[in-house]
Amino acid sequence: QKVIMGVRYENVTTKAKDAFEASDLGNTAYNLYNSTYTNYSGQTKTDDTNLNALLRYEQTFKNNINGFIGLSRTHRNPDATERYMARGGTSQWVGNPDLKPETHNQLDIGLSQKNSTNQWGVSAYYDVIENYILRDFAQNQTADVNIAGTHNIYVNKDAIIYGLEASGQYRISPQVVVGASASLTKGSNTSDDRNLSNISPLSGTLFTQYQKENWQAGARVNLTAEQSEVNREYGELKTPAWSTVDLYGTYIVNKEVKLSLGVDNLFDHAYQNYLNRVDAVSGNTYKVYEPGQTVWAKLSAKF
Repeated sequence: QKVIMGVRYENVTTKAKDAFEASDLGNTAYNLYNSTYTNYSGQTKTDDTNLNALLRYEQTFKNNINGFIGLSRTHRNPDATERYMARGGTSQWVGNPDLKPETHNQLDIGLSQKNSTNQWGVSAYYDVIENYILRDFAQNQTADVNIAGTHNIYVNKDAIIYGLEASGQYRISPQVVVGASASLTKGSNTSDDRNLSNISPLSGTLFTQYQKENWQAGARVNLTAEQSEVNREYGELKTPAWSTVDLYGTYIVNKEVKLSLGVDNLFDHAYQNYLNRVDAVSGNTYKVYEPGQTVWAKLSAKF
């Protein structure tokens, strides 16, 4: 058995040094913050101190089964865009200097096993988030802002994110291995009773691999379910289910040199992943198709 403990102290300072300088349109970032947020403090610099901690317990059971449970508290500070973005005009996109750091209070638990013929693992997590940094339309947060419509703003909310991951593989002969993996994530803005944006749907892989002496070859099927649990209030787009097939191989030339090659998306399937892109100029949400059939090769050397 093993107990792991850790503590980390952070101090993060930021400053919008040009907040009072007028842009070509004659406005200042400070004026945008002040006119956008109802309770803006007037600050253009921050000084945040975060105390992060981890406690994890690991135990080995019969049949070489390993288990763990962990508790952690971590922080994520707002980035420069979230805090200090200042675009006015007809499609405003305004950061919030008063944003607090996100605080993640997470529970992790899992089991795994590995022996000569198979290995598997399953884990789950539950993350309670204080001050989640939400990018939203002004019209959805009328209590916090003085503007309306689909202008982009940032506010702190409470949220939860939880998920499950599982993987396994089995050696059916000295040369052949088959395996699979799957993951599922859910996310909710509990303050507003809404879905969070950019949450991965149920996804997984199936693979088989043949290995002999100094070479190996494999095939992998990538599967992703439809993502329909989207943040509709922010205009997030649904994502259809999709699947692709990859082929890959590796040849070990010697102890120092290895050659790998493969074909991703073998059947040139048109698909989009669950992540929504946001146009930096208009602020509109859109999807981008992922690469089609891709042939690749890689030469690796270690000295």
